[in-house]
Amino acid sequence: MMQNKLRKNLSRAILACMLVVLMAAQSVMTAKAVTLFESDDIYHEEGFIFIGESHSGVASHAVGIKADKTGNVLHLGENLDVYYEFQWDGSQGVTNTGLPNTFTMKGNLFFIFEGINPGVDDKLQTSQQYIYSDGNGKMGRGVEKIHEIIAVNPNIAHWNIISIHGAVSAAKGSREVADYYVDSYRNWIEYEFPEADCYFLSVATMTKYYKGTSDKKVFNNTLKDAFPDRFWDYTDFYSERYAQGRMVDTLHWDDDTYMDLVSDVILKAAQKRQEALGLQETGT
Repeated sequence: MMQNKLRKNLSRAILACMLVVLMAAQSVMTAKAVTLFESDDIYHEEGFIFIGESHSGVASHAVGIKADKTGNVLHLGENLDVYYEFQWDGSQGVTNTGLPNTFTMKGNLFFIFEGINPGVDDKLQTSQQYIYSDGNGKMGRGVEKIHEIIAVNPNIAHWNIISIHGAVSAAKGSREVADYYVDSYRNWIEYEFPEADCYFLSVATMTKYYKGTSDKKVFNNTLKDAFPDRFWDYTDFYSERYAQGRMVDTLHWDDDTYMDLVSDVILKAAQKRQEALGLQETGT
């Protein structure tokens, strides 16, 4: 019962935390966040890692609710079952106000974010340094966590890494910031995760959060130009749901939207993988 209550309150807590990034940061105290990535020791041909800011945190909760109702298995298509077990408690970390701040995931689907401690976790995960890689061993915390997930899950044969990061960075409307992401993502592909398939999703800059952004297209367009085969544009997806009133504030979406997004991305990544394997078999 306690776990169910925590699940119901998680989305609200995450949103409250992440919106603090728009306000003055409070002092850092002794509270901490802990994300734990475990293995289910089941062989999986494909694994999926989503990395982002508050979008990744809220998506982890939305998908967790769905998976909890289906025995921690998401049936997304023919021969495509995704295993996802999500737990939120205070076993190893709490917020400044004592709210549980420990997140444990296992299966072949993972979400990377920090936690819900306002003024602390949000500042870390919304920074552009979170996804940084210099291609020589120096990396941001988010990239470290991707490596951690891969290391503790040798039972997963192939990885698909999906970045939905950049919600705060895109609001700056800066080509320099967008280039920073391009440089880091290129190092993901060539140095950090050469055996994985990396994909980068568009940011939904049509929402009210970006009202003051002078150039709403520069972030997405820069990524699209740099990675035409790896950049997936979800502008129409978001625009349709924006018109339907599917937002819960100026930046975040309802649970169904995140579930739709994650499901569609996984299906698309799985299809791309099958196409690539088919080409290898034919020698083309």
